[in-house]
Amino acid sequence: MLNILLFMGLFFFVIPGLVYWFSVQNRREKQRLNEEMYAARDKYAEALEELSRDNSSEKKIRALEAGRSYAAVSRLVAHGDKAVTVFDEVALTNDINARMND
Repeated sequence: MLNILLFMGLFFFVIPGLVYWFSVQNRREKQRLNEEMYAARDKYAEALEELSRDNSSEKKIRALEAGRSYAAVSRLVAHGDKAVTVFDEVALTNDINARMND
């Protein structure tokens, strides 16, 4: 009888409690990553705006670093992979070149 009560307690209370706890932790992690992604996007947009005002090599490097950071965190959110691809690099280069003053 005691074994049945222990099994029922485990089955009806402990396991659902663990499932709920893990789902809350997963939701918090996703929220944290989304906030990090939006902050990286804003930093990238700001760096591009600074580059359009003054196209010094320092501003170009800052925009490229901010863009790589944004690409990495957005890939992590979307696909679970933080690697920046060649496509990302080309997109960053196009963004930078479009904002450079000739």
